[in-house]
Amino acid sequence: MTPPLWQRAVLLKNSVAILGARVVIPLSFFALSIVVARLLGPEALGHYAILMSLYAIFSLLSSMGLENLILRDVSRQPEKAGAYCSHALVLGAVSSLVCALLMLGTSHALGHDVAIRQHLPWLSLVFLPGFVNIIAELVFIARHRADLAFALALTREGSMVLLSILWLLQGHGLRGVLWALILSRLLGAALAMILFKALGVKLSRRLQPEFLKRLLVLIPPFLLINVLSNVLLEIDILILSSLVPAPEVGLYMVAKKLVRASFLLTFSVVTALFPDISQAFQRSDRRFEGLFKVLWRRTFWASSGLAGLVFLLAEWVVFLTYGPQYAPAATLMQILAWILVPLSLSFLLSRFLIIGDQQNKDLTALAIAVMVLAISGITGALGWGAYGMAVANLLSISLLAVIHFGLAQKFLFKPYAARMRSAASEE
Repeated sequence: MTPPLWQRAVLLKNSVAILGARVVIPLSFFALSIVVARLLGPEALGHYAILMSLYAIFSLLSSMGLENLILRDVSRQPEKAGAYCSHALVLGAVSSLVCALLMLGTSHALGHDVAIRQHLPWLSLVFLPGFVNIIAELVFIARHRADLAFALALTREGSMVLLSILWLLQGHGLRGVLWALILSRLLGAALAMILFKALGVKLSRRLQPEFLKRLLVLIPPFLLINVLSNVLLEIDILILSSLVPAPEVGLYMVAKKLVRASFLLTFSVVTALFPDISQAFQRSDRRFEGLFKVLWRRTFWASSGLAGLVFLLAEWVVFLTYGPQYAPAATLMQILAWILVPLSLSFLLSRFLIIGDQQNKDLTALAIAVMVLAISGITGALGWGAYGMAVANLLSISLLAVIHFGLAQKFLFKPYAARMRSAASEE
């Protein structure tokens, strides 16, 4: 049944707002990396790359996987949004402290120099206000106000870039970038509280032990898939940071950032298709399988064309964005460009597995890929530096796509084919 026109209009508005909120975050950090590269040079850019990789990993841990849990449960019970937020914030305060300590220990274990470790206390102050922003955006989306989530993200990330440029021009270096990161998250948290009040979301003043216990029980399965997927995307920088000089890490980060920016196109399209795939799974096994066959082929050809375009334009893009001093990053970018094909396919296939209630299989595939990248990345970096890491990354993501495809065929569509054969034999 075709939904009424107004429902389709609301769906379109919320979809565009969600995509905008998701896209503006990596774009802001991408823009910030260009500013750091041009104003501070390769060595500072390498330090920035290491700091941001640490932040990406430990901010993920501090969120405890509550993103999917909050989005799911608040959508089901909007009247309990305040209770979920209140209890999540208590857990977030504890996890932020734990993650700050873990980050300091990890940096020490990896042998980072003083120039990096001196910035970590400032970076640790970002976790809690950042967590508040994440929870707020999810509540807005669950309450069908994705436009507020986009407005919050745009305000927060825009202020971060502008404040960073201001303090960099005043000579504060990377410390000024971290100050901007902290202040922008605090601004976002304050704005979120104002929007909560406007929506009628009231935070609970009294904590309920049973509510906290339920959240603690549900956190582990929601956390694992987020952790593994993000570790897979960030571990290469951490490995390089302990094996090669900081300027070489910076060159690798330039290439990686540009390729990841290109991936946003595939990410946006697949994310926009997510509701249609979910509806197909609920309505018809045949339609679900039909979408799978069409989409993975189209994703392969589209991502191949995108990878080829990035490969051809690598030198020009590096020159225009980061400047001629980063010309060696173009070769790294040409290697990493071909990751767009398996990465796009893997992202699409993982959505099918999750929608088909096979998220545990997605976790298995991610765990294998992380182990392969860690082993091959260390080997490649020791032998060939950043170029060896780029090749290891390409091979690991390609393996992930192959595993995802095999799991989708085995656990999503072979059971359907067996049911069809059974039905035919009964007739």
